[in-house]
Amino acid sequence: MVLGIIGLALCWFPFVGWLCALVGVILGGLGMSKAKKIGGKGKGMAIAGLVCGIVGLAIGVLLFVLTMMATRAFDDYMTKGKQSEAQLELRSIERKVKMLYAEKSAFPKSAPEMPGQIASVCSTANGKFPVVPSSQWTLGWQELDFSIMEPSNCSYELVSAGQEAKVIARCDLDCDGTASVTTMTLTAAQGNVTATTSEPTPD
Repeated sequence: MVLGIIGLALCWFPFVGWLCALVGVILGGLGMSKAKKIGGKGKGMAIAGLVCGIVGLAIGVLLFVLTMMATRAFDDYMTKGKQSEAQLELRSIERKVKMLYAEKSAFPKSAPEMPGQIASVCSTANGKFPVVPSSQWTLGWQELDFSIMEPSNCSYELVSAGQEAKVIARCDLDCDGTASVTTMTLTAAQGNVTATTSEPTPD
C-alpha cells in the first residue's frame, strides 16, 4: 500500500514513481492472494496498494506520452518558424533578382552574409540579429535594394557566378550551433530567370 501511494504521488517522475507504482501493483496482487489464505486480513491495504499503483502507472505513462507529444509539437513549430521566415525573405529576393535581370540582363554581385554570420546570432539580444541599416548592406544587396527591417533569426548570403546565382539562408532558432540551411538557386536561360529552392536541412 505504501509503495502504491508513493508511486501515485511521484507518478510524474518517469522512473522513480513508475518503479514504486509497479512494485506496489505486484505486492498488492501478492497481498490479496495471501489475504485470502488468512481469512481476508490485510486485504483492504492490498487492494489500496494495487489500485494506487495502477492509477500511478496510468497517470505516469499518460504524462510521459503528453510530454513527448508537446516536445515534438514544439520542434515542429520551431522548424516551421525557420522555414516561414527564410521562405518569405527568399521570395522577396527572388522577385528583386528577376526585376534586376530584366533591367540589366545580369545577376547582382556576390554579397556577404547579412545581417551577420549565423554563428553569432545566439550571442545577440533575444537570439536574433538586430536591425542593420540598409546602408550597410553592400554590393549585391544594394543592387537589389534588399535589407531586413526587423530583428531576424536568419542570415542571407548571395553568391553570383555568370548565369547563375545562389542565395543561402541560414537559421538557428534553437541555438545549438547547427544552422538549418535553405538554398535558392537562380539560373538564366533565354532572358528568363528561374528559381529552385531546396528543402531546409535539419537544425
